[in-house]
Amino acid sequence: MHVASIFICFGWLEPNGIYTIVLVTILGVEVLITLWDFVEEDMTRKLPATERINHTLLALNYGAILALAAPILYEWSMMENSVTPVHYGWWSVMAIASAIGVAVFGLRDLLAASRSERLIPPNAKKLTESIGVRKNALITGATGFIGTRLVESLVANDHKVTVLTRHKTNAEHLSNPVQVITDLQQIKNDDAYDVIINLAGDAIAGGLWTKAKRERIIKSRVDTTANLVALIKRLDKNQSA
Repeated sequence: MHVASIFICFGWLEPNGIYTIVLVTILGVEVLITLWDFVEEDMTRKLPATERINHTLLALNYGAILALAAPILYEWSMMENSVTPVHYGWWSVMAIASAIGVAVFGLRDLLAASRSERLIPPNAKKLTESIGVRKNALITGATGFIGTRLVESLVANDHKVTVLTRHKTNAEHLSNPVQVITDLQQIKNDDAYDVIINLAGDAIAGGLWTKAKRERIIKSRVDTTANLVALIKRLDKNQSA
């Protein structure tokens, strides 16, 4: 809501003296909140390149606006304490529209936050309790949204889990203990698995589904499946010998 008050202030009021300092303080707080939000979002989820670029452009845009406003704000701060009504025609009307838009989105976020407790996932252990006897599972794509939850459930039920991922660092957030491999060739001929779950593939979320994107989505899944078929044949051949 403080952002809405900024739009209203710039569109319809001219604060002088101490009131300018209050306005500058609000702008400073907004800078800190925005940077905090960018960092928090970057740490809690994998951001696509386009969103990172968007964040950078927004930060540069806001910085440019503050730089242009700084001389005016300084001049206002040197004046006697007062708040003078002003009107800049359509610019003032646009400021009101912007304030309303910011307020609406703020209320939407507030309502979403009030429902956040319902988004906490239930105990993952229950998802695979019915499997019963301890299994040895190989999972590809285990670092994704579904895979992460699946690994958590299997580990909680004391199943042995091997995870295939291109980079070991991707598996750092997974429940332990898990065995992490980066290539199917690391699996020995005498290794045995009760189940192989293939969740690997190019991400379907984020970005436009261009022709090249669709080709990557299909190829990544076909190639991984073919590699797993070859692995199963290798293990079957060596274990039946």
